[in-house]
Amino acid sequence: MEPPNICECPAQYSFIDEERKYKGCKPDFQPEL
Repeated sequence: MEPPNICECPAQYSFIDEERKYKGCKPDFQPEL
């Protein structure tokens, strides 16, 4: 059987909501404008 969908964030990103990882990731750093 396949494992459930496990979301991971790329390097230097973290989950917007640890309890609801399907919401996606946000950068841990401030993007340069």
